Amino acid sequence: MTAVMGLAVLLPALAFTPAAADETAAATPAPDAAEAETPSRAERLNRLYETLRESGNRATAEQVEQRILTLWAESGSPTADLLLGAGTRLMNDGDLAHAMDLFYAVIELKPDFAEAWNKRATLYYLLEEYELSLADIERVLELEPRHFGALSGRGLIMDELDRKAEAYEAFRRALAVNPFMPGLKSRVEALQPVVRGRKI
Repeated sequence: MTAVMGLAVLLPALAFTPAAADETAAATPAPDAAEAETPSRAERLNRLYETLRESGNRATAEQVEQRILTLWAESGSPTADLLLGAGTRLMNDGDLAHAMDLFYAVIELKPDFAEAWNKRATLYYLLEEYELSLADIERVLELEPRHFGALSGRGLIMDELDRKAEAYEAFRRALAVNPFMPGLKSRVEALQPVVRGRKI
């Protein structure tokens, strides 16, 4: 999270937006149908994850990261997006009870919306309800396995619970997706000798 990236990005924040389709294209065949098609959300995310891994510096990575955060926040439902945004603002302002109500509402409305689960995981983390946060993180990762925010959040919780091997693995997985994520490399390096010195 940058203030709150869901359990994302060592307590970092999220930003967002959507895309549109064109019905009229079907009426007049394009010279190249493949070029005329708008890439799906999944295809756009795949390209962005690849670009993120190949980013040469933190400044470039931040730009790509922001585009990924935008796509993560697109639920396909304007109502869900509105509730998520309102809940995030409440959480950032410290109104955790009302934020929780809104995150529950988004999850009920769109149970396959990974970012709603991620926001609620963040909120549970802030409340130190670590097991509940972990349960929501697992749901995030079922829906979006490369959610580096949720992976880093999982690492934070495991580290606090003294489950060092699991913390190391979560941070390592997040770093593989987002090599320029602040603080991750140092966490992996700090945990590596600890984990190697234990029976895993």
